[in-house]
Amino acid sequence: MSFWLIPAVIITLVASLMLELVYLYLYLQKKERALLYWTIAWAVYVIRYIIILIALLAFPQIDWLARWAELFTVLFLLAGAWNFFYRSHPPGWIMIGGILMTVLYTVLYVYEAPFLYQHLPPFLMQGAVFICLGILFLRFRLSAAYVIVGFSFLLWGLHKLDFPFLRTVAWFAPIGFTASAFFGLTVALFTILIYYERSQYEQSILYNVSRDMISIIEPDGTLVQLNPAWQINLGWTINELLRFPLFSMLHPDDQSLTRQYFHRLNKDGTFVRFENRFRHRSDGYRWLEWNATRHADGSIYCIARDITENKLNQHRLTRSHRALRVLSESSMALSTAANEAALLKKVCNICVEHGGYSMAWVGYAYHDRRKSVFPIASAGIEEGYLDGIQISWGDNEYGQGPTGMAIRTNRPSVARNLSENVLFGPWRERAAQRGYRCSIALPIAENDLVFGALNLYSTEEQSFDADEIQLLGELCSHLTLGITLMRIRQAHERQTNTLRENELILRSMFEQAPAGMLLLGNDNQITRANACFCEIIDIPPDGVLFRKLPGLLNQDEGFRFKLDADLSNVRNGVMAACHLEFDMLVNGRTRWLQLAASAVRDANGKIHQLIVIVENITERKQAHDELRKLSLSIEQSPTSIFITDADGVIQYVNQTFTEVTRYTPMESIGSTPHILQSGQTPAEVYRDLLTTIRNGDVWRGEILNRTRDGRLIWMQETITPILNDQGIIAHFTAMCEDISLRKEYEQRLLHESNFDRLTGLPNRLLASDRFERSAARAELGKTSLALLLVDLDHFKHINDSMGHDTGDRVLIEAAARLQSCVTPVDTVARYGGDEFIIILDHLDDSRSAEQVARSIIEVFARSIHLDTNEVFISPSIGVTFYPDDGRNYITLLKNADAAMHLAKEQGRNTFRFFTRELNDRSVRRMLLASHLRNAIDNGELVLHYQPVVNLTDERIVAAEVLMRWQNLEMGDIPPGV
Repeated sequence: MSFWLIPAVIITLVASLMLELVYLYLYLQKKERALLYWTIAWAVYVIRYIIILIALLAFPQIDWLARWAELFTVLFLLAGAWNFFYRSHPPGWIMIGGILMTVLYTVLYVYEAPFLYQHLPPFLMQGAVFICLGILFLRFRLSAAYVIVGFSFLLWGLHKLDFPFLRTVAWFAPIGFTASAFFGLTVALFTILIYYERSQYEQSILYNVSRDMISIIEPDGTLVQLNPAWQINLGWTINELLRFPLFSMLHPDDQSLTRQYFHRLNKDGTFVRFENRFRHRSDGYRWLEWNATRHADGSIYCIARDITENKLNQHRLTRSHRALRVLSESSMALSTAANEAALLKKVCNICVEHGGYSMAWVGYAYHDRRKSVFPIASAGIEEGYLDGIQISWGDNEYGQGPTGMAIRTNRPSVARNLSENVLFGPWRERAAQRGYRCSIALPIAENDLVFGALNLYSTEEQSFDADEIQLLGELCSHLTLGITLMRIRQAHERQTNTLRENELILRSMFEQAPAGMLLLGNDNQITRANACFCEIIDIPPDGVLFRKLPGLLNQDEGFRFKLDADLSNVRNGVMAACHLEFDMLVNGRTRWLQLAASAVRDANGKIHQLIVIVENITERKQAHDELRKLSLSIEQSPTSIFITDADGVIQYVNQTFTEVTRYTPMESIGSTPHILQSGQTPAEVYRDLLTTIRNGDVWRGEILNRTRDGRLIWMQETITPILNDQGIIAHFTAMCEDISLRKEYEQRLLHESNFDRLTGLPNRLLASDRFERSAARAELGKTSLALLLVDLDHFKHINDSMGHDTGDRVLIEAAARLQSCVTPVDTVARYGGDEFIIILDHLDDSRSAEQVARSIIEVFARSIHLDTNEVFISPSIGVTFYPDDGRNYITLLKNADAAMHLAKEQGRNTFRFFTRELNDRSVRRMLLASHLRNAIDNGELVLHYQPVVNLTDERIVAAEVLMRWQNLEMGDIPPGV
């Protein structure tokens, strides 16, 4: 026994170790929990046989460890078998049973219970387990080795019993156990080989038959190997695909992201899953889902799957859910919206917020000339999209879009690919700027009458499929129903409110009317009276009700009879109404009253009471009398008066107006005051007139008018607005006074104050005004002007020798000759005496002024013929320039005077330009004159005596007295100064 037992244990140990490695490999490949239990079981077996071998060779006392190992082996074999066949975790009672067996076995071994230990050995139990497992494996054709192992353990267990026959047979157990170990190893190795070949075959089948696209790709995107599914799914041949880099076949928007995933694979080699769009040979781009990992050699193994349909289905489902959400939220909005505008606004907001649409707006169709569609409510609007947008529902350029088509055809209209849609041309640029790619318009109709459209915009080109359109159509149906119900409800509310308001208005009108109002029942009894009636007749309400009206008015019998008869005729329908005017004594004072009565009919047209209106017209009577008096006063007024309405149409003219303007009342009334316009009154006057009177103010002014016979007359007009009770202008009253004679006197005075009476030239005052205007024009035009001072030489001799009449005629001729030397825009003025001022406008340079000065000298070179006399006279001219010689009139005139005096000093009959030296000379002369006035008082004049000597005898015969001026500031001043 020892001879066979030790080799058998060694061989079995080696076989168990190899089986342990086989099951460990299988477990790592398939990751099945049953293989894990069997792997643990064989590991325990290896440990068990190591313990047995040590016990046989050297340490028999550790044999009990091997027996414990046997129990644990049974435990894990049972767990693995259960999990293998039932694909679940082993139940807890197996584990608990194994633990209890281990504890029982330990107790038996420690206390050496002979009977139980001999009759219930673990070998017998282990053998029974192996036989059961072997039968199960054989039944499922998994491994026959387990049957042999089971019988071996069964024989080994029987050997432990006290039956001689069984003990003899059990000697074959080590041989059978060893043989079963080798057989099990062979089967396990053969199983690995079959598994490997089956794995290779399955991989080949999966590679060639799989609908998934399998590929091997280099890190730079070069396609190395592709399975046939690529050609089936994408239409390209394998050779065609291998010629293109992967990234060139992707959608441009997906290339960057795909490169990032490949970079991640190259960097850390982790498994990645991503999606992108791959170009199809004939069908645009297809969506692919990629599963990729990096191989040890650096290449990338990928499995791609076409998910285009999934994407489309997902989009359809998303859009359907989106439309359902919009439909659901809109249904709730229908019950909560306060009015139609709020409802439309809510629906637009729901479409954007819950539907995910980029923009939503509702437009109503108008029946104007262009058949326009105007936005009523909107949401999600990009800035400015609807500003100034022109949309029509007519068959024209602006009616070919989805909105116009939907309203015109009463069917939903979808516009896709807006950037290239020809019919969307007028709005294409607006949509492109905001990224809109697809649009739908759904008609809003009531009883097949379309009155608007709901418009939705999306940034996705393939939005609005059939299901979504159907749901959105239901939304529009609900929206139409909500609008219809809301309009019906609002109309009913308006009618109810109108009836209520009318009732309140009528009651208020009756109670607060400024006239007395009564309701008369049968027999003309008063059933209701307002406070005004009681006030008019000065009777309290209690004394009015249920009294007969004719007897209440305190009139004579004849009046009562007539009133009673007229009211009866109205009640019987003989008269539509009756009107009476009468006076009545109230509190000792006479009041004039006006009464009007008419019938009140019910819904069937039957008269059931009378309404009577009584007005106190006493003031109106008095006003009428006053008005008649006023009318007579206006008619007989010596001032022209006419009255117009608010639009300026003449309604009344008095007799004086007719006499002054020669327009008859028939010609004037119905016309406007334009018939009086002469065309010579400045437009500013009329503008000021209209502005003033339209503001409700009185306008006063002078206007030059033309009469019917063509005469021009000046009128002083006062136009007064007449306001009505509401403060609105109702009429204009104009009072016109003929001031032509006064204006003639004023014109004569104005001319005499500005022009020289002798020569007719502007005087020095007007010359100063014209200089200021010319200087202003020169400043604006950046030009210059010249001022010339002309003095007639020796004019005093003419006056003294020939008389002042001749002198005046010479001045008139001199003025005429000066005017002939200048242009009409220049000014020639008489400064005084024999001096004249000339103002030259728009000078280019000083030569222009010099030419004028020379021409003046030339014209004065000719003699002046006065009857039988011939007079010669010459001018001396001083010339100054603006702004070089001065910037104001006084300075230039002073400088021109200095230049003129220089001309006189240098021989007369010439001209001189003003220079700075002349200015200094003039200033020095003024300074000398100033000091000279105070020279005597200051004692600055000194006498010097110079003897006169007779040369014959050298005697002093006389003395010459000379006076010299010694100024304290200027020193000695010679006589020549």
